[in-house]
Amino acid sequence: MTALEAGRTPFIVNGAAAEIATSSHSGGWRTAVSAVGLVTIEITFGGCAKRNNGWVFKLDHVTSELASGVAWLFPVSINNDSMRSEIWFTLRQFPLHKVTNPISDYAANVVVFGAINIDLLATASVPVTSDDSTPGTLRSYAGGVGRNIAENLTRLGLATTLVSVVGDDEFGQTLLREMQQIGIDVSYVAVKSGASTASYTAVHNNDGELQYAISDMRLFDEFRLLDESALSGEIERSPLQQVIKGADAVVVDANLPESALKEIASCCHSIQIYADGVSRTKCTRLAGVLDRLSLLKVNRAEALALVGAQSSCESGSESSSDTALLYALHKLGPERILLTLGEEGVVYFVDGVLHRADGVTDIRVLSTSGAGDAMLSGFIAAGLAGLSIDDQLQWGNCAAAETLNVYSACSEKLNRQLLRKSVNQ
Repeated sequence: MTALEAGRTPFIVNGAAAEIATSSHSGGWRTAVSAVGLVTIEITFGGCAKRNNGWVFKLDHVTSELASGVAWLFPVSINNDSMRSEIWFTLRQFPLHKVTNPISDYAANVVVFGAINIDLLATASVPVTSDDSTPGTLRSYAGGVGRNIAENLTRLGLATTLVSVVGDDEFGQTLLREMQQIGIDVSYVAVKSGASTASYTAVHNNDGELQYAISDMRLFDEFRLLDESALSGEIERSPLQQVIKGADAVVVDANLPESALKEIASCCHSIQIYADGVSRTKCTRLAGVLDRLSLLKVNRAEALALVGAQSSCESGSESSSDTALLYALHKLGPERILLTLGEEGVVYFVDGVLHRADGVTDIRVLSTSGAGDAMLSGFIAAGLAGLSIDDQLQWGNCAAAETLNVYSACSEKLNRQLLRKSVNQ
């Protein structure tokens, strides 16, 4: 930008996505700088105090001083607990210029409809036994399929809005605050009075594999789109069409009730819809919208639940049964299918052709939570960036591998540069 303009400019900071959103403001221009995984800061150009012939910007956790005059590079140091980073801007009088390493060609807009919950993850130190107490560790993290996908997409440089609901408890407030710091737009996340935030409790064996899981998602059983008692953002309630207006893609997860899924599908028209099956129990909620889906992501158990476990899909080798399963599922309506197979990799079905990618090996698995969400996120980001099918699968695999290497459902290290590097290896 040669002059300060209203709009959004994405860029990279320390390998993570960030964005400059500029708008006019009384007394000057206001520029909100959102850095993924960092604090959100705001700079107001015009009306700034002048001291020692230089301009002084005092911000939340940020103080920066620069000399006035011609073009000038200056750092803004961001402190967020243990995280510290620097963003370099170019200043010409007052206008803010695009930063080094722009990613404006990838600034797709995605709206995610899905679950937010607190993950309570127990990991055994020794093999789990069902009839005895097993030593291990218990950790809590932000979770929920929709929330996980929204975080991953944001870290991969996409402008992401999440439509969901939390309870008016401490968990809900903490989750909202963390999502805002990551850079997710939570204006359409409702806070339901008197309700508890959804939770997911999982027990993992000492090798990281899931043994048991219990989800308390009752908050979503009566989920009504944009019709809750309070929204977290200071906005007026907007019709569904307004929320998805301008979106390049919409993502839904099967934690939502069938009525909500049908309402979303009916409003998308030419907008691509990506769906996550979530679980064998919940994936059947997607049955009424399968013919509206641009892409359906499921594992074997979920796919079998949707096709009714047809005998032809269960006989023969795993490879042949997967092929039969994908053709049977495709007949139900989804345009494309992403079948995740754990360590065996993934199969992508499009235009009657199957594309396979091996699973990532030689990695230390700390937890399998969120790996499927990361797979879908990487695949979506690569697809919206116009990459080849092979690269889309590679991005998905790499994102899943990065998530397997952490206990939480999302990795703070996930970024576009990491996935690009994986493709070039």
